[in-house]
Amino acid sequence: MRTTFMKSAAFMILLLTGVMSTNLFAGNKYVVNYETENNRITAKIVYVNDGTLHQHIKYSYTYDNEGRIAEKEALKWNERKSKWLPYYLHTYSYTPNSFAIEFAAWNPKAKTYNNAKERNVYQTNENNSPVSCMRYQWESETGTWNLINKINYINNVNLYASSTNK
Repeated sequence: MRTTFMKSAAFMILLLTGVMSTNLFAGNKYVVNYETENNRITAKIVYVNDGTLHQHIKYSYTYDNEGRIAEKEALKWNERKSKWLPYYLHTYSYTPNSFAIEFAAWNPKAKTYNNAKERNVYQTNENNSPVSCMRYQWESETGTWNLINKINYINNVNLYASSTNK
């Protein structure tokens, strides 16, 4: 009798755990898992939740000597090949009053990232909070970055203060 009770109790615990975890993810289209090393996020894996979790996209992070993000690489899950495939790369650079993020797309034919075609430069205040963002696109004909628009932030609100150049 005791054995039957223990089996029933174990079954109920497993059943409740399954129901609770299903309810926990119900309504959430995406579920995120973080991988860390030395108190830094090294990867963020996003799963699609349609009742079963499916790998969707993975972000891998590298850091510079000052502990700031140097690169963020996005990889998309390929179900047919059952592996992560490169998607795009954000490269970060820093100055005392700003930081920049360059965007490069993966070129599957060349099996490398293309040269960056987009760049955002964020001006920061004394608290290192962004106060403006300037968006640029690379102009291959002139070999220069062309300002697309500028956004000013005031009290965490985006204000489109400058006109678009295109």
